[in-house]
Amino acid sequence: MYLLSQKQVQQFQDEGYCLAPDFFSDEDIALMRAELQRLRDDQLLFNKCTKDDGSTPTTDRINLQICPLTPHSDIFRSLPFYKPVGDAIGQLISAPFVQQLDQIFVKPAGIGYGTNWHQDNAYFQSAQIEPHRGVGMWIAIDDTNVNNGTMRLIPNSHKGMKEHKRDLHSDHFITCADSVDESLAVPVEVEAGGVAFFNFGIVHCTKDNNSDQDRAGLALHFCECDVVSEHHPYTHPFIRGDEASDGLREFGRDLSADWLNARNKCSPALI
Repeated sequence: MYLLSQKQVQQFQDEGYCLAPDFFSDEDIALMRAELQRLRDDQLLFNKCTKDDGSTPTTDRINLQICPLTPHSDIFRSLPFYKPVGDAIGQLISAPFVQQLDQIFVKPAGIGYGTNWHQDNAYFQSAQIEPHRGVGMWIAIDDTNVNNGTMRLIPNSHKGMKEHKRDLHSDHFITCADSVDESLAVPVEVEAGGVAFFNFGIVHCTKDNNSDQDRAGLALHFCECDVVSEHHPYTHPFIRGDEASDGLREFGRDLSADWLNARNKCSPALI
């Protein structure tokens, strides 16, 4: 069982985020990479970049996304029910809580384009007044660093909502970049398997991938059940609380052992 330290929890409460290096094992990462490759082979990720007009597709910069992820992957659907995930989230927000959303971004080598500055609460509209009751869990599927455009976030930026507008570099993203002081940002540099936890009000972005290897990140979002947003058409499974059923209620079967079972079958050569 992975539990966050009191120092990590306190940083999350004070600054709106904390980092957890080595949260996932090499075997976990091998499974994530194998399933991501299947999703790419099945052409289920789409480039969100446009020619600065918000609609015309472009190929000279690429930001691949699949969102929501759960309907397309039994394996990733089971991850929120993996006990260490629910235990860690339960240290940061109060039960009962549900999964709000999940998604993967892939920034291809050399032409991978970043995701502009934003707050998640600008998307999860019904929870805007209480961002501390929702938490994003950003998982590094690959080693992340400044050169490959890792996430950047601004500590203490969760204490008020910024004005967002359409980001015309993408087909649907929004941004608060006009009101962001980038000098306050800190990069999230962790090896594969590391995690950044941040509340729904933290201002964050990713930058361009200037390296010679693709970089992928998986984002899971959770919130206390009475502030869940219906803005996205999605099943919101209970993860903790009296109504939690390990997925049985929402998906018709108990998913609590699926992640470990799939991991045990995954080839270590994929690490």
